[in-house]
Order: sequence, then structure tokens, then C-alpha cells
Amino acid sequence: MEDECGVWNGPGAIYACGCTPLPEGDCDCYGSQLDAVGECGGSCTEDVDGDGVCDDVDDCIGFVDALGVCGGDCMSDCNNNGICDEQEIEGCTYEGAINYNPIALIDDGMCEFACAGDLNGDGWIALADMLIFLTYYNGPCAAE
Repeated sequence: MEDECGVWNGPGAIYACGCTPLPEGDCDCYGSQLDAVGECGGSCTEDVDGDGVCDDVDDCIGFVDALGVCGGDCMSDCNNNGICDEQEIEGCTYEGAINYNPIALIDDGMCEFACAGDLNGDGWIALADMLIFLTYYNGPCAAE
């Protein structure tokens, strides 16, 4: 007995579209082809950066850096502070310290003072120094 494909004792319509396999390059039974972003029968003609977004609607054709800048050069921003890690400079950021670094962006906690309690660097240990201490002190409250 012939099957629906005309083969004697054949397996029948074993392909997605019946008795014959899809022609090379076709993605459906209607002869459609994959477009530039892999959509069967889609209309996208170009995806230069290969990000899966058709270039005619892609807001960034190219590389988006760690700060979200199209074509930017920031490779990482591990602490998510909006400053590229390659540009972050650690050092003492307190102006009253003897090792103050005016180009430091991140305080390394290693500020040095001429006198141990002289936090504002004016040569005196006074109320202004205590206020600085209290501003930065972040310990547990003893009165709980």
C-alpha cells in the first residue's frame, strides 16, 4: 500500500511540511527565510553588532560600556557608583589631612594628621575636631 507521499509501505508525511524536507535556508513551509535577527519571515535586514536588535530600531549600534554609554570606553564599574573603575583614584579625601590627595575620588581610610586628634589640620585639638569626629563616627548607640 502506498503512503500519502506515494511510497510503497512508506512512513508517510514525516517532515514538518509533508513529504519533503524544507529547502535549505527556508524556515517554514511557505519559503520564508530567517532575517538578520533570526526571525522566520521577519523584515530585519541588518544587525551589525549582533545584539539581536534590528539596526533600524536599535538605539545603540555597537558596544554599550559598563556605564551604559554607547561606544563608551568604561570596562567596569564594580561598585556601581557611576565612575569608571579605571578612573577611580583611592587616597585621602579629607582636606585637613597631611596626606590629602586632591585627585582622589575614593577615600582609602588612611588619612594622616599632624597631631592625632587634630582632624581639621589647624594645629589645635578643639571643638571643631570633635564635630568632625562626630560627623563621621558611625558606631552603635550605647543608650539603648
